[in-house]
Amino acid sequence: MSRFVPEHSAYARFGVDATAFSPKFIRLKDTKEQRAGRRGAVVSLAVAFGVLVAATALFVVLYVQQQNDISQLAERIDTPERSITDRTARLGTVKSTVEELRAEQSRLTTTNTEMRACATANKDSIAAVQRADKAAFDAAITKFFINCRR
Repeated sequence: MSRFVPEHSAYARFGVDATAFSPKFIRLKDTKEQRAGRRGAVVSLAVAFGVLVAATALFVVLYVQQQNDISQLAERIDTPERSITDRTARLGTVKSTVEELRAEQSRLTTTNTEMRACATANKDSIAAVQRADKAAFDAAITKFFINCRR
């Protein structure tokens, strides 16, 4: 009986030769065909492994290039964004200055109107004195005191 099939197994009980059904673990001498088949499998696996390594290296290179391109694009985008931010801040300053200048223009327009009224009253008083018109002079001096409060 084979050492792989115990004697107390069902084969032994019924008188069947167990070696006919048990796997044979006998080493056979390798033939040239078997060695060629194994070599072919090893070569195939080595080629497949090499292709996978090459593909991995290619993808790593492509990934690094893409990351480099992305960082360059980010820098190119950052430059206009900073410029836009700077210009927006400058625009805010300019708008503030424009509002201040408009307020100053309004104040100066009001002052100009007041001074013209005062100047008109002065001209009227001088004209009244030249004509020796007492009533016109009194009216011009009244306008002078109303319009020239400074």
